[in-house]
Amino acid sequence: PHPTLADHFEGEPAYLQAATVVMENFTGAMRAVVGGRDFSHSAFNRATQAQRPMGSIFKPLVYGAAFERGLFPGMLVSDGAIEPGEIKWDKIGWSPANSDGVFGGMLTVETGLIKSRNTMTVRVGEWAGIEHVLAMMEHSGLGAPERAGPTAPLYIGTVGADVRGVTSGYTIFATGGIRHEPYFIESVTDRDGAVLYEHVDANYRVLSPGAAWLTSNILKKVLEEGGTAASLRELGFTAAAGGKTGTTNDFQDAWFVGYTSRLAGGVWIGLDQPGKIMEGAYGGRIALPVWNDIMKEAERIGYESTDFAEPEEVISMELCRETGLLAGEGCAASRNVYVEQV
Repeated sequence: PHPTLADHFEGEPAYLQAATVVMENFTGAMRAVVGGRDFSHSAFNRATQAQRPMGSIFKPLVYGAAFERGLFPGMLVSDGAIEPGEIKWDKIGWSPANSDGVFGGMLTVETGLIKSRNTMTVRVGEWAGIEHVLAMMEHSGLGAPERAGPTAPLYIGTVGADVRGVTSGYTIFATGGIRHEPYFIESVTDRDGAVLYEHVDANYRVLSPGAAWLTSNILKKVLEEGGTAASLRELGFTAAAGGKTGTTNDFQDAWFVGYTSRLAGGVWIGLDQPGKIMEGAYGGRIALPVWNDIMKEAERIGYESTDFAEPEEVISMELCRETGLLAGEGCAASRNVYVEQV
């Protein structure tokens, strides 16, 4: 319903835009940045300057914060509607719907992320605590928590971010929880070879290795059958990878952010003046194929990837799905014992 690129003659572009960033997980070096479709029409860099609602691509950070505080992927969480007063600090009585309009029963935590369930994500966020989710947001490079403010809808990504920040945030799932500050320029020398500037890596821990590994394992399942990004494998992308789709209300923003062992890449598609892209413009439908093309090309020019490294110590434990504690006789009697790798 909106103008096409061919329709544009002057003024601010009203056609569909896109932006992408690709960076190295273990250095923060940005190897590709595309800020829009035609620089002669608009010099605005949508990859680094535009703050767009993140939608579901924010959810992995919520789950990572909860895993840091003792939640496990195999525990049970309700997929039912958020009841009035359930979020005690929320003053507006907010209760989100799920994208399919359906509420379920008790499901495993990892199902909430694989299937991108809103109500489950809210409850996982409450397990972590809003203050810890805000801290995760800041430490991941998505902005100061005071900018977002403690509102319950933040759990499902109503706050805005740029593509560079989101992509940088996802690198922590490939690095075992370490974030490297993004950068463009490696060094500057004068004509005599004297070094005038040289980049110094700035890195710090965002997640523990265990919490990053647990989150990454789920994000890998998002790309498999039943996940919201399963079409990536249908497009022929075979390398080990993890990622998440994102779609905002009324199909105004479509996202896909994913990573391999070497690179993380984020793709956003939308209109400069927020509006409906089209019916069914899910991130997995229109942003993910762009990511696939970019990452296949990166692999062709030498960015080969490997399987993800596991933490040094991974142990298997029998836990109770209801409590997350070591399984006892009562848990065995209720048939809620399962084996978790931690």
